[in-house]
Amino acid sequence: MSRRVRQKREHSWGEKTNISSETLDCGSLTSATISGVDWTTLPDDTVIQLFSYLNYRDRASLASTCQTFRLLSSSPCLWGSLDLRSHRFDTGAAVSLSPRCKNLQRLKFHAAGSADALLSLQARELREISGDFCRDITDAALSVIAARHEMLESVHFGPDACERISSDAIKALAYCCPRLRRLWMSGVKEVNGDATNALAEHCKKLEDVGFVESDNIDEVALGNLNSVKFLSVAGTRNLKWGSAAQEEVQERAATTVATLVVIDDENATDDCQRAEAILRGDGIRLLLDLARSCQEGLQSEAAKAIADLSIDSKVAKAVAESGGINILANLAKSMNRLVAEEAAGGLWNISFGDDHKGAIAEACGIKALVDLIFKWSSNTDELLEHATGALANLGADEKRSMEVVVLVESML
Repeated sequence: MSRRVRQKREHSWGEKTNISSETLDCGSLTSATISGVDWTTLPDDTVIQLFSYLNYRDRASLASTCQTFRLLSSSPCLWGSLDLRSHRFDTGAAVSLSPRCKNLQRLKFHAAGSADALLSLQARELREISGDFCRDITDAALSVIAARHEMLESVHFGPDACERISSDAIKALAYCCPRLRRLWMSGVKEVNGDATNALAEHCKKLEDVGFVESDNIDEVALGNLNSVKFLSVAGTRNLKWGSAAQEEVQERAATTVATLVVIDDENATDDCQRAEAILRGDGIRLLLDLARSCQEGLQSEAAKAIADLSIDSKVAKAVAESGGINILANLAKSMNRLVAEEAAGGLWNISFGDDHKGAIAEACGIKALVDLIFKWSSNTDELLEHATGALANLGADEKRSMEVVVLVESML
């Protein structure tokens, strides 16, 4: 079975699942103690704080238990930020969320076709938007977004190319969003002088600008952006990452590592020199630390980077020796499809050859992969490809093949 690399692609939102729950280990209570507590008598502030520790699915479950919790779950302080990258984000979902989004300030989404949904949120106080796989957003859509959200301070679209966005939409952003501080787009075909000068004239607080992999930029007009402190153009990445939230910094770093090493998606080819440079720079340990995070965005991006790096046999060996197989096996059990998918891809690449098959089996990786196939049995082609690919590699060993057969039979 050949190795694999996660190609940049647009995930079908029919395949998305909710974010998986995390365990907040604050000690243990006996069942008798728990059954004797009237949770509805807790102070409102305490319940709201509890909600803040939960992911969206668990918030909904807790809110459904009683009217008091349902009301508290709608507290504005819980709805200042939304990360919908692992959720279906369409107009219907946006309309359902809109009553809670009056004070929404930060939004992350992950799919093409989300422009109309964003408008349906009716989040007039929105300050930051960050979208992945936004290649279908057009000038018209972005212009309407800008007109409806004049409080915007940060706009980020990438890493996929924004091929349908032109200088016209950038000018609309400049005219409608004078508070803009950060603008980052990938693959805009042209940023002409008129667009750049509009930003310079109307966005006096603009400090951070990135036009990455654009075909044509008026470099003379860039000199008029007097307020800009950090600029990224033509693929150079020297933005002020230190001003961002630490989680965002780490997630972008992991994404960049995964993109950096892959030079041929179709044939699963790594740049060996880059992979070895990351290995020498202690990058594997750092990625494994990120994979242990309780944040699913970090888990997914770190697992993807580890998987892509593990195409190189030296890196695969380093991952195994550093405890990475146990980490990937645990991530493969995640309730979040994206996390499980990338972890399965990592096990697939590491299982190539005979060196690490025993370690994967000892880490209960075979059971985790078999469970994945039965857990996500429909509309998850890429995840199933990763899981079955890893099992095929493992099954090439006679001892492991019997374990696979026994586990599959036990699930039937």
